[in-house]
Amino acid sequence: MSSPRVHGVVPAVLLMVGAVCGCGETYKTAPVSGTVTMNGKPVAGLMIQFEPEDGGTTKIPPSIGYTNAEGKYVLIRPGGGQPGAVVGRHTVRVMTGEGTDLTAVEGRKATNAVSQRDVAPGPNVIDVDLVSQGPSPGGR
Repeated sequence: MSSPRVHGVVPAVLLMVGAVCGCGETYKTAPVSGTVTMNGKPVAGLMIQFEPEDGGTTKIPPSIGYTNAEGKYVLIRPGGGQPGAVVGRHTVRVMTGEGTDLTAVEGRKATNAVSQRDVAPGPNVIDVDLVSQGPSPGGR
């Protein structure tokens, strides 16, 4: 039979180790979904990334989603695939499905591919409307 004193010391030591190494850091997250359109029409096959604006202090990984045939996406957090994004301000990037910068969608240059958005507690619907700027070089 072990002493009650040992049972109290072990959890306290583990808690201190976790605090020192930063292990198990948790952040408030919220579900995020939406639609990506260009000039009001849904765009399939794009990647949307929400990168927390944390001043570069914590290196919180971005949440990522991919648009389906209707242009709809749902964000997923890395490392386990949990839905959502960290609550707070984000830089939002819309990219090709391969993760490269978005220079053209459907053969046209796109603007608004990078923006700032806020994720609030509770479910969030964040739509992004890309705006075409005429044919892209080498576009379809």
